[in-house]
Amino acid sequence: MTYFYENSLSRVDKIFLRSVTDEIPKEYSYQLKNPSLVVTRLKSANFNQEEILNFDLLEYLLHNENENLNRFINQLKTKNRYDFVLQFWIAEREKFSFIKSLNHLWPHVLKGALSDNNFSESQKANFILDALYYSVTRDLKEQNDENCLTVYLSENKDFLNINEPDIPTIIAKLKLLNVKFKQINYANANKSLFLAVYEEELYEINMFLIEVILKEIYNLPTVDDSYKHNSYTLIVSRPEEALVKYVNRNIEQYVELILEHCDSIITDDENAALEIINQEDINPELISTYIEYLQTTIERLESVVNKDYWPKLLLHKNLRYSEHNILQYYFYLEENFGEVLVDFINGNGVDLNFNYNEIKDEFGTSETASFFRKIIISESLSNEKYEIFIRDFKRYYNEFKFEGISNAKLQILMKYNVVRMNDFNLKFVRDNYSEQLL
Repeated sequence: MTYFYENSLSRVDKIFLRSVTDEIPKEYSYQLKNPSLVVTRLKSANFNQEEILNFDLLEYLLHNENENLNRFINQLKTKNRYDFVLQFWIAEREKFSFIKSLNHLWPHVLKGALSDNNFSESQKANFILDALYYSVTRDLKEQNDENCLTVYLSENKDFLNINEPDIPTIIAKLKLLNVKFKQINYANANKSLFLAVYEEELYEINMFLIEVILKEIYNLPTVDDSYKHNSYTLIVSRPEEALVKYVNRNIEQYVELILEHCDSIITDDENAALEIINQEDINPELISTYIEYLQTTIERLESVVNKDYWPKLLLHKNLRYSEHNILQYYFYLEENFGEVLVDFINGNGVDLNFNYNEIKDEFGTSETASFFRKIIISESLSNEKYEIFIRDFKRYYNEFKFEGISNAKLQILMKYNVVRMNDFNLKFVRDNYSEQLL
């Protein structure tokens, strides 16, 4: 019996070798008695034949890496034998060595598997997962031809549905491939793995995932889709969260995102709004649009550092209507009653109350005097607002020299005795405003 002879082939092994010779393939799972002896009876050329494809034979070669293993896998590569790859992988025989050798010796095997119909979607995901586990860095980079792995993983919302994941290995390989998940099915995801993906910023900043994080990490209830109007307020409500740091490092991308999805309505609270408006790393056009959409009132004009945005705040009425803000705008930006400032002053029915001496103490005597002179000659101010300024300032001229003032505004000046009736002023009024003396 062949059992007693070390170098004697068993009947089953002879049948296998005969199938190779006759080019009549056996099933892949055909069991060999002595694969090591079978290999010695094979020629190099035999490894180019499909009849050589056998699970026991490959398992032996994986244990004893040599040129025959290279030849075996080369046949798989040249003939695109994904059917064999899939069945051997499903059998879970020498999985570590198989995946490692396959990815090393067959460049782009993973790209091919992703497009091969033999693999179901779940099998593709698990096959790629094993590649992450068992492939060395160099091979995995080479397998990522045309970013095929990066794209596949980034677009697979169910990839994190893994039982007992090796989280450090998965995270390291995802970072290596620069994966950014576009969506994640949180309900099915391994929660520890999801948390690691979140903390390592391995996801795309988009409205879907921001909502998931606010709901599942921040534990904030969402009311309809209102979060899209004030998401930055919600994000920075927990300043130590990874999302805050991630968004702030990509703040321009984030602002573009919210402007696209907010339906032209932003309700961030004042502190959050100012954080965005005062960012230097955002395109000014985006900040201008943000201000345009903002429904929140900014209390103090100077809290917006970049004065280029001040006209926008006045124009869109999201600045507190106050004496303080009017004075800030005038003295620190224009020193004139331009259209934007005048429209802001005229556009609110709230009564104003100015104190000339307080203004003088803050901005200087000559500056305040100039401010009053420009009020007097401003024909753009409504008569109502004009009268408030004149009433509150309580100033007068012994030598009034302003021409071109409308009758209505001159009457206001007369009412509050801004034009003292002396010989000089009487002559000036007679010469320039004769109708007022009738």
